[in-house]
Amino acid sequence: MVSLLAFAVVVGAGVRNLRVWDSWNTPRLNIGLYRGCACYSQSAKAEQGACFKHYSGRIPQNAAIALKFESFSSAQTRQFGIRIPLWFPLVLLLIVPLYWVMALPVSSRAFLVVTTRVQQ
Repeated sequence: MVSLLAFAVVVGAGVRNLRVWDSWNTPRLNIGLYRGCACYSQSAKAEQGACFKHYSGRIPQNAAIALKFESFSSAQTRQFGIRIPLWFPLVLLLIVPLYWVMALPVSSRAFLVVTTRVQQ
């Protein structure tokens, strides 16, 4: 049940970020949603300023949707980042409840009424 709720949240975030990008920043970490992917970057040097910031804006209509995994690093700025397409966690969150349902034994207590009638 929790994975289905998480699935719905990720779908909602994915639909929203097709038109609006979001970014949550701390002095060293940046986490964002942009055009179908979740982005994470970390720098070795802390930026000056507030502890936590949120940025948001409109995405241009001609921006491409990210369908692949990407990573980047820069030796000059000592920064590392990764982009994960949202379809990947969606597939995982959909597989978990399906695997749980398929793994239930036939004589499970949830189906006690059905199994009792079959045995009679």
